[in-house]
This record gives sequence, structure tokens and C-alpha cells, in this order.
Amino acid sequence: MGRLALHLLPVAALVATLYGAALDASGDPAIRPFSRDAIHRAVAATVLQDRPVDTLSDWSRVERLASDRELTVAAAGQPALRGNLVSADAAGISVRRSGVVERIGRQEVVEIRAATGRRGSKLGAVIGAGVGGFVGFVTALNVALRDCGGNCSDEKFLVGLSLVGSPVAGGVLGYYAGGPRTEVVYRQP
Repeated sequence: MGRLALHLLPVAALVATLYGAALDASGDPAIRPFSRDAIHRAVAATVLQDRPVDTLSDWSRVERLASDRELTVAAAGQPALRGNLVSADAAGISVRRSGVVERIGRQEVVEIRAATGRRGSKLGAVIGAGVGGFVGFVTALNVALRDCGGNCSDEKFLVGLSLVGSPVAGGVLGYYAGGPRTEVVYRQP
């Protein structure tokens, strides 16, 4: 709603200006609450009230993180530091990496990402299953069209395995291909 309101602000201001000018021209004292200035103030207050708050620049989110949570901290002029949270306070953040605790001042922190604990991608699973289904179909077609000799039981098994196993394997691989997911906890304003 906040973005829509910001896009509609020029239109609302134009309407308020035209309406306010028409009311001011009438000279009726009973219409003063609908003056141009009153309408401008009302429109500005409504739009500014609906503006979304940028929670990513709120350092208190970092202070509320649980100890030992896996983090990636990007600091100005330094490579990203990946480790586990030791502590966070108003002055900065302490992260343990390979048994060594490193302290980064709050002013130096550019961005902090935390592992969400969720792994996998639904879209990756669907794409992987589709690719696996195509590969399985081509493989099954190839196996079905070759000469099986006197006994075709092994070819029947391979056709079934290709048609079922390949999409399942592709879906599982696609789901886990992305690695662990992270979320932005803090971004320097």
C-alpha cells in the first residue's frame, strides 16, 4: 500500500490543488476546512503514514539473534566473515570462525545474513523433475527399442526405472542444488 500511495501522491496533490483553488475562490467561510492547505496537509499525512518502515536497517534485529546462529557478515573494506554469532550489542558484533572470535564494530558492518534453516527450492525441484522426466523418457525409449534377445524382463525393469527414477532423482537434486538459504537480518542504511 505504501508504494501505491507514493505513486498516487502527485495525482492526489493535483486534485487537492484544483479542488482547494475552487473552494478558496468561492469565499465561503464554512468551506475553510476544505481549503487548499488543509487538503495538502491531509494528503501528505495519509501518504507518509502508510509508508513502509525499513526494518532491515534496524540494529535491534541483530541484537535479538540467538547465540551460535550461523551468520555471514559483510564489513566495509573486508572480505565477508562467515561464522557463528557469539554476541551482538549496540557497539558491534562478535563472530566465531574456526575457534577464533572476531569483533566488528557496528559502523563497519554493511550487511548481515543469517541461515534460515530451510534448504531447497520448490522451483528447483519442479525443474529438476521435468529434466529428469525428459531424460528418463529418452532413456526408456532407447531401452524399449533395442533388441532384447530371448528374455525382456531386464529391459522392462530398466524402462520402469527410467520413467520413475529419473524424475524423482532430478526433483531431489533440483531441490537441494541451491544450498542453504539465508535471509538479510541487517543492512546499513
